[in-house]
Amino acid sequence: MNILLRIKALSALLVSILFFSAQAEDLPDPDGKEADMSKPVQVFVLMGQSNMLGFGKVSSLKGIAPDKYPYLVDDAGNWNVRKDVRNVFYCMGKQKLNDWLSAGTGIGNNKTIGPEIGIGNHLGHAIDAPVLILKVCVGNRALGWDLLPPSAKGTGSKGQSYQGNSESSNRQINTEAKGWYAGRQYDDDVGAAQRVLKNLSKYYPGATKYEVRGFFWWQGNAERGKGNVETYDKNLAFLFKDLRTDFNAPNAKFVCATLGEHDKNATLSKKMYSFAALPEFKDQAAVFYSKPVANGGSGGHYGGDPNTYMGVGEGMGKLMVDLLGKEAPSQKQTSKSGSGSGAGAKAVQLTTDQKGKLSGLVKSTLIDMSEKGELKPIQVNISKTRAKIWLAKADSEGLLTFQIMNGNKQASFKFEDLKATDHIILSRLIAAIRADNKEAQALASLCIGSIGNQRLAAVYLKKSDQAALDAVVGQLK
Repeated sequence: MNILLRIKALSALLVSILFFSAQAEDLPDPDGKEADMSKPVQVFVLMGQSNMLGFGKVSSLKGIAPDKYPYLVDDAGNWNVRKDVRNVFYCMGKQKLNDWLSAGTGIGNNKTIGPEIGIGNHLGHAIDAPVLILKVCVGNRALGWDLLPPSAKGTGSKGQSYQGNSESSNRQINTEAKGWYAGRQYDDDVGAAQRVLKNLSKYYPGATKYEVRGFFWWQGNAERGKGNVETYDKNLAFLFKDLRTDFNAPNAKFVCATLGEHDKNATLSKKMYSFAALPEFKDQAAVFYSKPVANGGSGGHYGGDPNTYMGVGEGMGKLMVDLLGKEAPSQKQTSKSGSGSGAGAKAVQLTTDQKGKLSGLVKSTLIDMSEKGELKPIQVNISKTRAKIWLAKADSEGLLTFQIMNGNKQASFKFEDLKATDHIILSRLIAAIRADNKEAQALASLCIGSIGNQRLAAVYLKKSDQAALDAVVGQLK
């Protein structure tokens, strides 16, 4: 191979490793366990207009989830379900969804999703308590008119003020107003959310108490052309403070997202950043910049691209977790230990030589498992083929034979011919099959950690112990 080809091959490998680390392995699979219902349900209210409602196509997401969002699907390709996150959705005062969080329970007859999937998975992973994603929204609603909050005075599209019923604990429609009025959608959405929380056990089985921890806001397309953009930062401030009042949540956080087609210099984007930069909202509010993850424009619902809705949801969820982490100790809820080191095991720093030997240990372990008849039909996703496959055999020379799941065909590849990312995927396969083997968990942790993804590495390390970790490291000498 000439020097140019070597450089291209090395560059391709580096790109694949970085992509694998930054995207595909961002979250672990949910553990399937139910939440500790002795703890208050942690409530997060999602509001906005049609893109918060959600138009990401589930059918398209199904095809890309194993590679881009592996935490959404299990090894057989079925949708994972988070038993510690409940997903409730109301639209125009009517219940549309009440189920455990899963990408398979979309809002449009299971056909579409919004950002709640990315948001809910990040919150569920970070918070050691039951989580409720409570979405209340409808399309084509403006903050400067339909969603105008009670504190807004003369900031509507034509200088209107809020005209609804501002009784915080029992939001009702203003029956004295004729037709639509400023703040009508705010009353609808907040009222629906309040009714859910008043009947909490109906929506979250076993729940007896709750705390509203945060608000998510994705909206803005309806402001354009209605003269509301110039007061958008003021209205966001009114909105945040009024939501805190209406939900009796003085410490709740606020995350909003820009429109996907807008850069940071767009007027609406600048208004969002101006709102979040106010001194009173330091460590209380944040803005997610959507353009890098968005395809198309908000008015066309991003063409139903699920990557947009997943990208915005993941980004907003990460920001909320970050804001919650900045709370004073007296305000904090317990975080899950999945982001820390394992029980009794401490992460180690491998030498370059030891990292080079990791793949060899994965190979020898697969051969050992094959000889012992331990291999199971668990789906893996390697770069050599996009077919649904499972590892059927690994011979003494390192030839891996994969069975195509939809048919009787097989495909064989030399272990050394697979990419470094494939070796890491196979280390996770070992951990899945040998779920009760602490050395298998330690091996997966070391492999994942070798490419810099320390958070996911810690998830596997937690299932191991110091003796097992030391044993695996000893085999790398």
